[in-house]
Order: sequence, then structure tokens, then C-alpha cells
Amino acid sequence: MKKILIWLQNNVAPHVGRFIFWLLMLTVRVRVINRKHREWQYSHRKKTGIYCFWHGNMLVPYHAHRNQGVHIVISRHRDGELISRVVERGGYLPVRGSSTRGGMRAMKELLRLAGEGDIIAFTPDGPRGPARKFKDGPVYLSRTAGVPIYLMGVGFSKCWRMKDWSGLKVPRPFSTVSASYIGPYQVPSDAGEEKLEQWKEKLSEELDKADAEAERVAKLKEWSE
Repeated sequence: MKKILIWLQNNVAPHVGRFIFWLLMLTVRVRVINRKHREWQYSHRKKTGIYCFWHGNMLVPYHAHRNQGVHIVISRHRDGELISRVVERGGYLPVRGSSTRGGMRAMKELLRLAGEGDIIAFTPDGPRGPARKFKDGPVYLSRTAGVPIYLMGVGFSKCWRMKDWSGLKVPRPFSTVSASYIGPYQVPSDAGEEKLEQWKEKLSEELDKADAEAERVAKLKEWSE
């Protein structure tokens, strides 16, 4: 029985969950701040872009950028296997590893992908928090590979908030969500440990500001780009 439940969790649940969320998003109005900026990043980039959004907001970026060949960093924790299967169904390319498990192996793979000009996505406070605090991965990759970081703020007019460490947000039916794209931020190649800590604090603050702007726009009764 346990094997059957595990099989259902790994092979059926990702399809069902993705389908339900797709139906939900059909009812949701989406507003994009800096749309031209986002499209330019995708169509004119000469090197990879490192895209970051908080773990608690990840469902909206997952939906917005599905089937675009984005590489996304997924934890090697037990729940990471299920998440990996879900994102694969959405057309993402998982890179397994985190700050606590498989981190060095994952970073070597990310450096290779960055060198090839691929787009890489991080939840910089994952997989276990603390919530809304940047970890080393994105800033180390930006410094070492010489590639820029972009931030994606997300706001909701109405949402459910899960009781996990990140407060994962799920938009309510017929609500409004908005996304704010800002950047680029380039971590200098000569940044030492102290500078890296400063960059992590700066990026955390900037991403919080992007979230606040997206939240403001999501709650406006009327809005035009």
C-alpha cells in the first residue's frame, strides 16, 4: 500500500495539481509591470539571466514562464522529488541541489549552464528558509560566472496562504495577480565575503520592494501599463 501511495504521489499528483492550478489561473487577471523590460531580457540577452523570486510566491512565476526552457534549482530534500516532477511537467529543466544538500554539484552544473547562456531560476530563500532572506547561490553564481541577476516581485489582490515556512501563496479564483520585473544586478567578480553579504541584504530589500509594488498594482481597481 505504501508503494502505491508513493507512486501516486510521484506520478499522478503532479499532473492533477498542475491541471487544477491551470484551471485556477484561467480565472485570474494578470498584470505585468515592466513587460517590455522582461521581454527584452529574454530576446536580447547575450548571457544567461539569473531570475529570483521568493519561495512563497513561486506558483505565479512557475505558471508565467512554463515551457520556456528555464533551468530551475530544486532541493535534494525528500519533497524536492515531487517538486522536480511538477516543474518538469511545466517544461522546466530541474537542477537538483541546495545550500544543504548537493550544493557543490549543483553549482558546477549551474556554472556550465551559465557559460552556455541558459536562463536559471532560483528561490533564493529556499528550500527551508529563513523566509525572504537571500542565500549564497545566486550571488555566488553572478560573481563567478559574470552574469546578471533579475528580480521578479509578485503581488496578489486576494490569496490563500499555506501554513508552511514560506507562507506559500495561492491566488483566489477571479482575483488579480501582478508581477514586477527589475534589474539587472551584477555582483562584481572581486567581491569578497563581506561584499557578498552586503549584496544578499541589498537583493533581499530590492525583492521586497518589487513585491510591495506588485501588491499595490494588484489591488488597484483600474490599471494600465
